[in-house]
Amino acid sequence: MLLLDDDELSNLLIGSIIEDVRAIKNYKIENNGWNALEYLKECDLKNNFPDLMLVDLKMPEMDGFDFIERYEAAYWKKYPKTKVMILTSSRLEKDKEKAMVFKSVCRFIYKPLTEEKLMEIVEMAD
Repeated sequence: MLLLDDDELSNLLIGSIIEDVRAIKNYKIENNGWNALEYLKECDLKNNFPDLMLVDLKMPEMDGFDFIERYEAAYWKKYPKTKVMILTSSRLEKDKEKAMVFKSVCRFIYKPLTEEKLMEIVEMAD
C-alpha cells in the first residue's frame, strides 16, 4: 500500500492505525507526489507494485489530481488491479466529482481514517 499525504500528523496517525490493525503488511508513506512517483517507478522495476493507494487531494507542489493523472498515464494500463482511493478532508462536491472521473479511483473517503474505515478499505482492496 502507498499512502500519499503531505500532513505529517495525519501520516503518523494513519501509520499507527495500520500497525494496530495489522491488516496491511507492507506500506509506504510519501509526503509529496514527486516522491510517490519515484517510489512507484522503483516498484515497477522490482515488479512489486502496490495493490492499494490512498491519496490526499490537497498538497503543495503536486496535488492529488495531478498525481493520479500522472499515475494513470504511466502505470494504469500495466497495473489495472491497483485500487486508488481518495483520503481527504475536502468536503467539496466538485472535488469528489472530479476525483471519481479517474479510471483508477474507486472510492472517496473522508478523513479522519479510523480502524473501521481501514478495515473496509482492506476488504475492498482484496
